[in-house]
Amino acid sequence: MNIAVDQPTDAPSVMVQLGPEGLAVLLALGALALTWKSRTLRRAEWRVFQWACRHAWALLSLGILLALGRPVPTREERKILRRLAPAHWKAHAERRGLGGTLTTRPKLTAAGIVVSVRLDGTWTPSKLAKSEDAVRALLGCSSTLRMSITTGKRGGWAVLTLRTRSAADGVSLNGWAPGDPWGIDTVTGEFVLVPLGRRMLIAGTSGSGKSWSTRALLAEASEAADHRLVVIDPKRVEAINWEHRARVAVSADEVLEVTDELVAEMHERLAVVERGRDTIPISVERPRITVFVDEGAEVISMGRQADYKRVMDNLGTLARMARAAEIVLIWATQKPTMDARGGIDPQISAQITYRAALALSTSGESRVVFGEDATEKGWHAHELPMPGFAMLRSGPKAKPHPIRTRAFSPADVIALPARPVWTRSVSLAKTAGASPADPLDQLAKEVSTDVRVMEAVRDAEGPIRQKEIVAATGLAKGTVSKAVARLLLAGELARQDDGSVTVPAGTEAAA
Repeated sequence: MNIAVDQPTDAPSVMVQLGPEGLAVLLALGALALTWKSRTLRRAEWRVFQWACRHAWALLSLGILLALGRPVPTREERKILRRLAPAHWKAHAERRGLGGTLTTRPKLTAAGIVVSVRLDGTWTPSKLAKSEDAVRALLGCSSTLRMSITTGKRGGWAVLTLRTRSAADGVSLNGWAPGDPWGIDTVTGEFVLVPLGRRMLIAGTSGSGKSWSTRALLAEASEAADHRLVVIDPKRVEAINWEHRARVAVSADEVLEVTDELVAEMHERLAVVERGRDTIPISVERPRITVFVDEGAEVISMGRQADYKRVMDNLGTLARMARAAEIVLIWATQKPTMDARGGIDPQISAQITYRAALALSTSGESRVVFGEDATEKGWHAHELPMPGFAMLRSGPKAKPHPIRTRAFSPADVIALPARPVWTRSVSLAKTAGASPADPLDQLAKEVSTDVRVMEAVRDAEGPIRQKEIVAATGLAKGTVSKAVARLLLAGELARQDDGSVTVPAGTEAAA
């Protein structure tokens, strides 16, 4: 009979059973295990500690920036800021061909990164601007990142600006309501207002958004009861959107007629300017009239024709003299040059102080718009993105900051409520205190006039101009112009490319 005996399990008994050799082996294995674990733990703990410190510092920095209302740098901006640091710049400038230049501490603003650059005697701000490719290589930034290098506030200094962001981000500038700003400064974030009553030049190459950016100004200029709008547009495309709230002139005859009326209105108003005043007070009877020329090159070309040379004479007179009469000229063009095919008249340009440009094609065009110091002062409209970004030089202290402009579509314009349309005859009647005509009498007069105009057109042997209709009917030019507009709208007449009118095919046979 076998009897099981329990083996001793207490520590002393185990040690006795292991003997000296077994105990030595056990201690060696334990020491090795403890040593390996402690090293692994120490390394892991150190890595965790480093990770925690880095993230704690990042969170603390983020909290400080948010508390101070300062922008938080993106990964790209952090890389550029490190490379703009004076130590990094000094170490790498020489091999990039920028030896003799040294940055100060860069700043991240709402519009991007700005840093001052100290220049030695071999450098000037313009020379540094020509080395833009070397600067981009040193910073490792993309070729699409907008960069500007301008003169600093002190001699021997330049200012390098990298447009990594815009202060206009997140701001909606679609549509228009009375009093809305024209745009927002992408550097300061301030709204930009263009006061009414300022003579203005607006330039922008095709596709720059010139029309979309200008419409808000025209809507404001035609909104109030003491404001009227005149749109001169030989290309017709923009003018037809404003027919319900502006006097439009498309053909050469209409342009000549309306400019004749405006000059006559100007002389009448100047005769009553009170002593001690710079301008007449505007009112419903004598409203401020904003005259918008949509494409200067086409109007200048029109004025070269023998029968219409007075057009440019009239517009030049309005630019020089009409501001006191509260008749204000806004001149727009896609071709901001003063050569034979340019879109800016030098005599008119000399009278304009408010100058705006969206994206232009060349630095030469920027100088035509902003002046000969445009390149030196940073008015680089030829570097603006498209569409919808502009620069506005409204005086000697204006900054060459890009402005994101309000966008106003043709559909938005057509949806605007109708407003009174200015004509010289209506203006004279209001000034004289004449009572409005009876609606039925007025309708009868319009029908009679339309019949006489249609007879003159049908009697012609082909397309006929409005001045020929005036000669054939004996009616006033303004009366004929309104009758032609009504008949065109009704489809009774059709306009030709040269501005003449004729009876549409099929209509004459039916008559």
